[in-house]
Amino acid sequence: MMEAKRKYEQQLAELDYQMQELSEDIQTDNFPLPGGPKIHIAGVMEEKIRKMEQLEVLEDKRMESQEYLDLIQSYLSKTKH
Repeated sequence: MMEAKRKYEQQLAELDYQMQELSEDIQTDNFPLPGGPKIHIAGVMEEKIRKMEQLEVLEDKRMESQEYLDLIQSYLSKTKH
C-alpha cells in the first residue's frame, strides 16, 4: 500500500508539473495579428485548442489519481487505529 501511495504522489507531482508547463505555454501563445493570412490564424487557433484539450485530459488524470490517493490514505489511516 505504501508503494502505491508513493506512486500516486509521484504521479500527481508529474501531472502538476505538466499542467503548469502547458498552462504557461497556452498563456504565452501569441495570437496572429488581424489581417494576417487566414491559414496562419487558423493554424495558431487549432494549436491553442489542441493544447487546451490536452490540459483538460491532464486535469482529468490528476483528479482520478487524487481520488485513488485519497482512498489509499483513508485506508492507511483506518488500519493504523
